[in-house]
Amino acid sequence: MESNGNKQNEDVQVYEEDHTDDDCQMKVYAWDQGAEPQLIASLTYPRRILKITLGLQHALMLTSDRQLFTVGSNSVGQLGLGDMVDRKCLTLHPYFQQLEIAYVAVGSRHSSCITSQGQLYCWGDNSQGQCGIGRDSCYTTPVKVSVCSPTDLQICSCGGDHPSVIELAQVACGQAHTLTVSSNGQCWTWGQGCDYGLADDDDSDQARPLCVNELADEFVTQIDCGLFHNILVSHPRQHPNQHLDTTPRHRKTKSDTNTAKSTTTTTPVDIKRKVSRSGSISSMNAYTPFSVSPDIYAVDYTFTSLNQHRDSNLEITDDFIMVEPKPRSSTFINCVQQITEVWTWGNNSYGQLGLGDKSARHIPCRIESLKGVAIKKITAGGYHSIAFTTDCQIYTWGSNSRGQLGLSGQLSLIPQQVELSVGIDQRISSVAAGENQTLLLTFAANQKNQIYRIDSVAKDSKATYISITIPKQDYICAIASSYNQNCFVTARNQNHPIQKILHELLIQDRVLYCQIATARKSILSPMKQTEYWKGVRGIIGGNCIRKLFESFEILMGHLDDFSDKLENILVTQEYLNLNLTFIEQNSLLNIYIRYATIFLDALAVDIITKCASSAWQSDDVTIAASSELWKIINNYYKTLPLSGFSLSLKSFVSEYMPKSLFASFSSKSNNVPSIKSSGFKETAKSHETLLEQVLYLPLNRLKYFKSVLNDLVQCLANTPSSDDTEKVMKQLKNLSARWESLDNSLKAGYSSAEKTKHFWRECSPKLREHLCIPQLRLIRTTSKKDPLQYSKSGRFTNHNFILFNRVFVRHHQNSCFICPLTTLWTDPNEDPSLTSSNIFTLITPEETLVLSATSAIARVSKDWLDDIKGAILNSLTSSPYAKLQKRQYGGSNLLQYRYAEYLFNSGDYKEGKYLGWWFVGKLHGHGEMKWNDGRSYIGQFKKNLFHGTGQYITPVNQNQSDVYVGEWRSGKRYGYGTIKFVNGDEYIGFWCHDMRHGHGIMKQGSVTSANSSFYIGEWSCNNKSGYGIYDHKGKRYMGIWSNDTRHGEGVVITLDGIFLAGSFNNDRLVGNGILLTDDKTKFVGEFSSDAILSGKGVLTFPNGDRIEGSFNGKWGNSIKINGSFMRKNTADIDDERSFYDMLPSPSELSSEESNYAVNPDKKWHSLFFQFRLVIGAHRGDIDPKSAWNNITDGMEKLKNKPAAVPSIPTSRSTQSIGSIGSDVADSDVDLTIAPNVKGTDLQGLTNYLSKAFDDPNHPIGRLVESLVEAFRYSYLGIAANHRLLLPHAIGEAKSVINRLYECLRILFPDMPADGEIAAPNSDDTEEIINTQESVSCISLLHPLILPRIYPPLFTLYALNNEQEEESYKRKLRRLSKYTDLILMKKLGINKKFRLIPDKDENGEPNECENCLYYSDAISTLQQISTKFSPMQKLLVVKDCFSEIFKAVDTFWNDFGTLKAMDDILPVFHFVVVRAEISQLGSEILFIQNMIDDSVLLGELDMMFTTLQACYFQIKSEEL
Repeated sequence: MESNGNKQNEDVQVYEEDHTDDDCQMKVYAWDQGAEPQLIASLTYPRRILKITLGLQHALMLTSDRQLFTVGSNSVGQLGLGDMVDRKCLTLHPYFQQLEIAYVAVGSRHSSCITSQGQLYCWGDNSQGQCGIGRDSCYTTPVKVSVCSPTDLQICSCGGDHPSVIELAQVACGQAHTLTVSSNGQCWTWGQGCDYGLADDDDSDQARPLCVNELADEFVTQIDCGLFHNILVSHPRQHPNQHLDTTPRHRKTKSDTNTAKSTTTTTPVDIKRKVSRSGSISSMNAYTPFSVSPDIYAVDYTFTSLNQHRDSNLEITDDFIMVEPKPRSSTFINCVQQITEVWTWGNNSYGQLGLGDKSARHIPCRIESLKGVAIKKITAGGYHSIAFTTDCQIYTWGSNSRGQLGLSGQLSLIPQQVELSVGIDQRISSVAAGENQTLLLTFAANQKNQIYRIDSVAKDSKATYISITIPKQDYICAIASSYNQNCFVTARNQNHPIQKILHELLIQDRVLYCQIATARKSILSPMKQTEYWKGVRGIIGGNCIRKLFESFEILMGHLDDFSDKLENILVTQEYLNLNLTFIEQNSLLNIYIRYATIFLDALAVDIITKCASSAWQSDDVTIAASSELWKIINNYYKTLPLSGFSLSLKSFVSEYMPKSLFASFSSKSNNVPSIKSSGFKETAKSHETLLEQVLYLPLNRLKYFKSVLNDLVQCLANTPSSDDTEKVMKQLKNLSARWESLDNSLKAGYSSAEKTKHFWRECSPKLREHLCIPQLRLIRTTSKKDPLQYSKSGRFTNHNFILFNRVFVRHHQNSCFICPLTTLWTDPNEDPSLTSSNIFTLITPEETLVLSATSAIARVSKDWLDDIKGAILNSLTSSPYAKLQKRQYGGSNLLQYRYAEYLFNSGDYKEGKYLGWWFVGKLHGHGEMKWNDGRSYIGQFKKNLFHGTGQYITPVNQNQSDVYVGEWRSGKRYGYGTIKFVNGDEYIGFWCHDMRHGHGIMKQGSVTSANSSFYIGEWSCNNKSGYGIYDHKGKRYMGIWSNDTRHGEGVVITLDGIFLAGSFNNDRLVGNGILLTDDKTKFVGEFSSDAILSGKGVLTFPNGDRIEGSFNGKWGNSIKINGSFMRKNTADIDDERSFYDMLPSPSELSSEESNYAVNPDKKWHSLFFQFRLVIGAHRGDIDPKSAWNNITDGMEKLKNKPAAVPSIPTSRSTQSIGSIGSDVADSDVDLTIAPNVKGTDLQGLTNYLSKAFDDPNHPIGRLVESLVEAFRYSYLGIAANHRLLLPHAIGEAKSVINRLYECLRILFPDMPADGEIAAPNSDDTEEIINTQESVSCISLLHPLILPRIYPPLFTLYALNNEQEEESYKRKLRRLSKYTDLILMKKLGINKKFRLIPDKDENGEPNECENCLYYSDAISTLQQISTKFSPMQKLLVVKDCFSEIFKAVDTFWNDFGTLKAMDDILPVFHFVVVRAEISQLGSEILFIQNMIDDSVLLGELDMMFTTLQACYFQIKSEEL
């Protein structure tokens, strides 16, 4: 015990807070060297102590509420209280009550702290610039220190721009200097002498923070200061920025005193860095897997059940379901312990820098002997240094004047490991260093923590460990030491049940960590340096063992991290408020699941045995392992969980340790294994056992951790019940169940892995080479006791059948058929009882296996079948697609419907890799097939064939492919689809048996190509057949096709303006035809080919003259004529006749007798047939309900189509055009169900159809879109913009609308036939029926269809009426120059209806000549150009008349009614002139041609006739 030679200062007062529960107190004890610990503070929960730091004669204490307490000497203001008065009792610092303190540190007589925002404050002695503020000798209150502020950018040479204030994380103080590190790992220092590390002169000082540029490539994690030296821990930056030499001129670099003189300015640390960093840094993230088939351990895991072969009758849970490889990620890499480096600089009089000499260093130098050691904590005493490792070991160096190093001698120039000799069960948990002393905090199982002070070394070279007296029942949380002061913190809750459980858990985890750390250092690390390890990737399971070693280290990091969190919980007593969330986190559990999975995989593939027998042939491994493992046997024997592990170690050491080395160790132990010679087999066996048990060592935690969780649950159950308690208990129970499930799976999985390992050892080498992968587990194999016969095998052939957890194998001589269990089915129609025979059937994607057992063993077949079914079910539930399968086909259907992956070896899909849905061995549902040659298909399957919507890609060259997206049936293209070829060709349309059949669009070549062509129309067996439009080299044909040639009525239009119409035969115009040109030349007669006149005919010239006779020759060249010339008969022909009148009327074009054009009703027949086919009406009449059911089914299939199935692209969108012309408001209409609309409900039909027409997935929408697309292709374009096509366009538009109306009558049978009027209701018999409100083609379809085809149709009207429109515009411009009054007089408007008052408001004569009363009528009439249907245009005219009547009535107050037509016509004429409608003639012709005579009755007919008269009068106006 520590002696009581010196008396503690009796003036110290105890800081004590009010408390009611002694078990919730946290106490602080302090003592000077040689005195007894004395209580100085007692805090009450929830305030806990986070950190205490000691100076020469003062101390700072940081509490859990982030407040700062000070005590001690205040001679230079080191307490920061604004005065220089000493404090004998802990005092709450008032300056920081509004701030949160994150870190504190003190030097000899100055102090510092960092806030949670990363701001640094310093106060106290500043005589040598150690506060980093200015030149004042001291500061009695905290002052903020600016690190790398804008004014100091020239000093801070870290490179690049910096924020005004750097966010700091840690600070450390020496006697006359200060060191700090930022959150991004950069280091700054300031103060006096070489100890601050940046000066050449020991007497110089620096009052401002300077960046340590030499550590720019390092990420600093820990720092500490001795009296005159610095020590820190770092790791190399993963992405270091290029370091620029921006050292200020006033700072010089100096070579190390032990380094030879050089003309370069490279410092020793730079030289070391160049040497040590010349190669790549070993990092888990830099691991590049070696691709060795079939080993797949180059990727990470998801989690799985460790026992893949489970009883099929057991309930399937979601615990640890998956073990499929996934893309490599860094999920588990972050907790791998970094490769640490220790750097020191400053005074080195006693070797405290650990560099092997006593020379001072002005710049940081790395301690090479500690490189790679996992440092947990570093601490600097006055003249010595200590490194505490993660495996509870300590390294010490520097002054040993009072035995503080635990070594012999007066000093140590290099770090040396200290062997703890305070008991075999004691391990170090923390360390603290004073000026000439070292304190150790130890732990042991079933014991309270102890504090030891290392005293002077005795003659026997053993260090003396003096125990410090601590109060009973107190749990020691932390220790601190500095100069001659010491203190420790205790928590009075040693008897708290949760504290006891967590304390024992911490001890067990620390012990386990020490064991696995020693195993890693002594066995795994040396093995990884052998030649065998370099080539381990090339063998079966090589990547698995590498992954296992890597996971071993990852698990170490997570276990250490968990222990740190647990220790923090014990120190802060967070468990008192049931804060156990860190225990219920699944990160460590997931790591254990992953590690256990890889361990069992490595065991099953027998790679551990191979690795042990091969790697241990190296003497370096055996000697290193012997010396290190003997320490485990000698010191940790009683604490090892596995007694077999220690026996294996003894056997190994006695077998391989050199006798001289063994003798030196055996003299120190009473329990020494005897050295005896053993054979090679025993030696190899000890290798296997040793490595296997070393790798199994981390899994021992499963045994005690689940019992710890159960103890916590039991402990909470005995406490008063509350919502928080119940919540925590539930979480702990769930976690305990998961750990227990893992333990049970590990036990079962171990047995399965052992069974598999022995199978691989006994099977043939070829089978092992072909099949052996880590994930496989043997379930059953054929043998004499377990026979199974293949029905197709010969008399003298023998087939072996092997059932693994993932695959079923049929092996025969050199052939091997492997079927994954996810694509293996038992015959669902087979009798499960198997009473009549021992035969059962297995179905695979490529063959059907009929298997049987001998009759001597009746239950063999049933046992096989049960095992296969159970293995299939387990494989399905553990596959990555288990949740998808369960969601889609739950319950018993899971055995028939699957989502799985398979590689075909034969058949139509040979070398194709499929991923998708199956049904009893057949591809069925959505899936994706890819071949090695680049072909791929993604879409729907049915009975092993492409069926439904899908995309098929056929590669043509390295970077380009033909792509088909569309519908399939029975493996062939069938239905609507589009294909794009590499050469730029594209087909969009319908298919039948892989041939273009039905309506389609074929584009060949690019638009800018001279040989480009375009066809839209009907196809039959890949040939153009039926009506179609073909455009090639500026020449367009619109007519009938047969066998890919023009054959039938048709029209040819050229870019030269030639218009040909007639009958074609075998691609030539033959017989009677008509030829028209732009200059009004017309030929009607016989042709032998396109534009080749051959036979009788009549040639009419533009002036009316004509020639009748015989013609031979090509138009445009010389033509032989034999006939009569006749001049124009002026009496019969009107000079003002329009060129439009020369054309055949639409009625003539639509007649069956005409040979000049195709009957409009024959156009686009295939589109209407396809619509009838979809709704089921292609064979005749159909019940409307059945038609709607077909529409609903088709819409539902498209709606529920998987997202991965590509959508069929449409060639042109018409929705925007339709929405512009439609006046129907948006409404919520469900298109997938039959609408509840009567055929006589115009508004209801309009609402439904307006939505259906805009939906390309609706059959009606697809039909309308295709019809509009065909119309636009027909009459848009350079060749299509020919005025002679107007009659064709008019006839086609009317025909399409009429046929569409008839199609709608199939779905709405109560719609009246076109032209009929629905019977009125009884209540309306006395009312006049307004025809435009009845359902008809005009009222229903004109507003919906004409806006979509209006642009090309009206363009033809404008071209045809161009001359008349020009005359109309010229006259209109003349009339627009008149004032209203003059124009009214000119038009003959009755003075009464001019609406211009004779006098103004003041009674004076009115000199205004403009009329404002007709402005509404004018603006209304102008809207005629914004309407797209003739009825809408007529209603505009009607509204215009209403506005005229309204204006007159308003002006005359209903006393000047406009009734007489002689008065109405001039007024309306005035409105038409002022409206200035640019294409009024075309508007009139459009209404006249598209409206039925049945509509133009009564008032509408009168108004339309009035509009025509006004147009004719304006056009005939003489200028």
